[in-house]
Parts: sequence; C-alpha cells; structure tokens
Amino acid sequence: MEELFDLEHVYDEQISPLMNKIIAICSEHKIPMICTFAYKNDSETGENFCSTALNGFAGRVVPTFNEAINIVRPRNSVVAITIISGKRGDNNG
Repeated sequence: MEELFDLEHVYDEQISPLMNKIIAICSEHKIPMICTFAYKNDSETGENFCSTALNGFAGRVVPTFNEAINIVRPRNSVVAITIISGKRGDNNG
C-alpha cells in the first residue's frame, strides 16, 4: 500500500461500535465471520489492521476462513485484543 493515511479515529468512533453489534449478533446466533480493516499506513509502523474472526462454533467452522485468517494475521505480526465483559446495561464495559 503506497498512500500514507491515519484513519484510526474513524475506526474507533464509527466502525468499532458497529462491529461490536455485529460481533454480538454473530456470537449469539453462532454465525462464522471474518472482517479486516486497514485503518492506518504510516512511514514508522507501515500498515495497521484491525481484524475480527469468529470461526470456532461447533459444527460451523468455515475452512476457507482459517486460510483467510492466516493471510490477514501473519505469524510475525503484533495482535491487539480487546475483551469486553459484563452484562448488557452495565456501565463497566
């Protein structure tokens, strides 16, 4: 990717809240999914991605998703994970 950009604030403010809803719906109904966003490309860190994959539901594993996960999450990359816990309506999460 050649163009340098930093749209992390767009991801954080607009996409992340929608992804939280999508992840909750997919988890509730055990829908496998994979989604990756390239939110930043700069001269110091290069390309920065945020990826989500749900593919471990018993009887609902999509083999090609595992291949895609290996492509978008190379073994030599740094992965950040956010875990949100608590019941809906709690002010803790």
